[in-house]
Amino acid sequence: MSLPKEESVAYEIIRSNGTLNKFPPNTEIFRQEESMPGVFLLDEGKVKMTRREYGSNPIIVEIDEPVRILGAISVLGQTPSVTTATTLTPCKIYSIPTRLFLTLTEQQADLTRSLLKLISQYASEQVVCRAQLGTTSSRNRLASLLLNYVSSGIRSKNGSIRINMPLKRVDIAGLLAVRPEQVSRLLAELKNKRVIELENGWIIVTDVEALIEETK
Repeated sequence: MSLPKEESVAYEIIRSNGTLNKFPPNTEIFRQEESMPGVFLLDEGKVKMTRREYGSNPIIVEIDEPVRILGAISVLGQTPSVTTATTLTPCKIYSIPTRLFLTLTEQQADLTRSLLKLISQYASEQVVCRAQLGTTSSRNRLASLLLNYVSSGIRSKNGSIRINMPLKRVDIAGLLAVRPEQVSRLLAELKNKRVIELENGWIIVTDVEALIEETK
């Protein structure tokens, strides 16, 4: 589905003024507490945003998918990044240096309006996400996460779908706001309900309709 013109302006300007980069998985794009080198437009692939608190292990706070502008809030606020961005899959990302980006926002009112729209939408998404943590069960949240990977999974002749999820159990736990051992318990529960199968590290969805019901 195409974006409204006002929202897509920022994407178009970054693409036309930026540099296209191709990154393999596990490549760090920018780091928490460091000055932003620029703004990044995620055009293809998945990027995990992690944050480390007081010497603890980093936890994933979100997974960004296309099309998403990364780093704009820190650049506009002239503050260090609050997260570390690392590619989860092969990615195509347009980058635009901080100084050029700020110059463009001063010179092009259409870009500024587009960014305000996108940042407002992102803020609303975060409110909904935080609210869901308090109103949905951890199994609901896990089912929703698994559903995000169904469309890109490998479908077998019997209708089951092998999910290629580039996340460790500890990463999944961070996204769900639970402990890693609880992720194993939740997966076992879905397996016992014949919603999924677990095979050599793979998660295989055997009943998509049942998985959808688990999100409700």
